[in-house]
Amino acid sequence: QSLWHGGSLVVVLGCLMSVIGVHVFRRFAPAFVCLGFLIPVPGLIRQEISIPLQTATAEVTHVIFELLGQHVPRSGNMLTINGQEVGIAEACNGLRMVFALGLVCYTFAFATPLRGYVRALVIGATPFTAILCNVIRLIPTVWLYGYASDAMADLFHDVSGWVMLGVAFLILLGLIHLLRWALVPVSAYTLAYD
Repeated sequence: QSLWHGGSLVVVLGCLMSVIGVHVFRRFAPAFVCLGFLIPVPGLIRQEISIPLQTATAEVTHVIFELLGQHVPRSGNMLTINGQEVGIAEACNGLRMVFALGLVCYTFAFATPLRGYVRALVIGATPFTAILCNVIRLIPTVWLYGYASDAMADLFHDVSGWVMLGVAFLILLGLIHLLRWALVPVSAYTLAYD
């Protein structure tokens, strides 16, 4: 299926290149590369990434609960809180957020006048930011599954997923401000505060 979607994208890009010309295609290359996010990741590759992400997310969530003084036993990707078992499934491993946030970060990195290494840093920080946001989201979600109704926990889980995209974007903006505070040149243009 990935080859099928990728092939149709190559055909469309080839048609565009023949109509608008190679020079325009090169000038707007980041926008055309962004179309690559339309190609679905093959299931085999997705599983190779998602299974370690599930384990890591469950481990980090378990450790944070222990640091907060809440005993939450972990068995594989299953956390037990207040007698309720909460599984860290594919929907909770952060992979979906990595791809959604990757698109947002890619757009941010190429829509703002940043230096090349700052763009690479913003795009490179995407998976770590997504996992961090997913753990931040899972702490109250797991707690709600243990101490509130399943309907309330499900609602929080769904709504917090959308909220975390904004939080992750703010974390990346904070990274830019941290670089500016450290007097690292961030902007592609020389400004007084860079």
